[in-house]
Amino acid sequence: MVARHEGRLRYRHLGAALTAVLIFASCGDGGGENESAPSPSPVDTTTTAPSSPAETTVTAAPTAAATTVTATLTEFSIELSQQTFASGTYEFVAEEAGEFPHALSIEGPGLDSTSTDVIEPGGDSQTLTVILEPGTYEIWCPVGNHRAQGMETTITVS
Repeated sequence: MVARHEGRLRYRHLGAALTAVLIFASCGDGGGENESAPSPSPVDTTTTAPSSPAETTVTAAPTAAATTVTATLTEFSIELSQQTFASGTYEFVAEEAGEFPHALSIEGPGLDSTSTDVIEPGGDSQTLTVILEPGTYEIWCPVGNHRAQGMETTITVS
């Protein structure tokens, strides 16, 4: 009997919350017809849910017209599919090709350190999308002491 009562209370609370959301969503700011809604922030930092446990996309910027760069991770090196970079949006696809878990981190001008999740051996990959501005960026594996063992590289963006 108590369980039924608690269940009804949950539905009432849920109904009240949904009603409040709908009321707030329908409220305007009192402005006229010709006013436009505020534009979204130019930089959106989000993490998308993985489509599978082995694939994660970390987005540190909008993905419009991104250039894809493959980062092959092995013991103990990172090989990039391109060596020259112009400013713009890049999707770094980190491919695990080693016998140990690896990840990919990047940091540079206007970009705080951002990383993929750890990728287990077996050929899986994860994508890290970033906007690169002119300057020098460090790219490395943040797992254990992999960076100290040479699993790092530097790129220059012009």
